[in-house]
Amino acid sequence: TYSCSIICEAFFNFHELINDDIENKIILFFKKCIRSYTSNTFGSTIDKIFVLITKISKSYNQYAPGILKCLVALFIEMYDDIIRREIFLINFENFLCEQKQVPLDIFFDSYINKIKICNNYFLCDFNFLVKIIEHPRITVNDIVNIINFLLNVSLKNSLFNKCAIFVMEKILNDFFPSIE
Repeated sequence: TYSCSIICEAFFNFHELINDDIENKIILFFKKCIRSYTSNTFGSTIDKIFVLITKISKSYNQYAPGILKCLVALFIEMYDDIIRREIFLINFENFLCEQKQVPLDIFFDSYINKIKICNNYFLCDFNFLVKIIEHPRITVNDIVNIINFLLNVSLKNSLFNKCAIFVMEKILNDFFPSIE
């Protein structure tokens, strides 16, 4: 945990001195910490990395897209672990809401494809969808993918039917306010 904190601070403060080889080694260290079975190591690493990526995204750092893609790949890899998924989704939600200039498709395309294929969803997924609908860079294609997913859920899963209907109502209210 302390190592991760130190590396994140050093990365932010000395990013102009970091070359691609050092960046790859730092990302490998982050991956190792995120894959850790110790929940403290995982949780603090995720927190520190999202703080780091938020800081470097504000200054349009060249390494930000690489770190973001690494986080997305790790999220998809660990998708079946509900607790880790929820932690990731909360951090992605906060990051994407704070950094509105970041392209949404880097994360969202992988996420929506994974959730549609796995049919392994939980309340945190619906909460995330409600929040992501409000993102200014969401596209019509993203909305169509969400609607298709929600229709599939509402037809096949009575447990999450009300969650799907709630998100669908949010979409209708936000994008088609004249429809009642």
